[in-house]
Amino acid sequence: LGQLSGIEWLDLSSNSLGGTLSEHHLSNLSRLSHLDLHDNPELMINISANWIPPFQLFSISLRSCKNPAFPEWLLTQGNLYDIDISSAGISDTIPSSFWNPLWSNLQHLNLSNNKIHGPLPNLPPKTMPNQAIIAYTGL
Repeated sequence: LGQLSGIEWLDLSSNSLGGTLSEHHLSNLSRLSHLDLHDNPELMINISANWIPPFQLFSISLRSCKNPAFPEWLLTQGNLYDIDISSAGISDTIPSSFWNPLWSNLQHLNLSNNKIHGPLPNLPPKTMPNQAIIAYTGL
């Protein structure tokens, strides 16, 4: 994947990918803006929490991939409008800093069917865009 340095949209969804995807696979994709890996249930996402990607995503879908920890590297992505990390096997808390930078562009957030625990933040109504759709189940 690292040799695709000019790629902007990467969609490998609904395949039978297996193994482990790490920051090493994505580190040369500086123009990447959309990453869709959903429905690859044998694909383990193992990206360091403190990794700072060379790209800024607009959308990401890791639905039904194996991702046991909350993907904290998403905190570096200030342009996201679509996040789907549902059914990813996440058994973790959401860092409180996750909620602050994302609300300006976010339109769709799906965290459903995980084992996410901890409190939801008390966000003032003006913090969330009018069209935002949030799915947060499996508490």
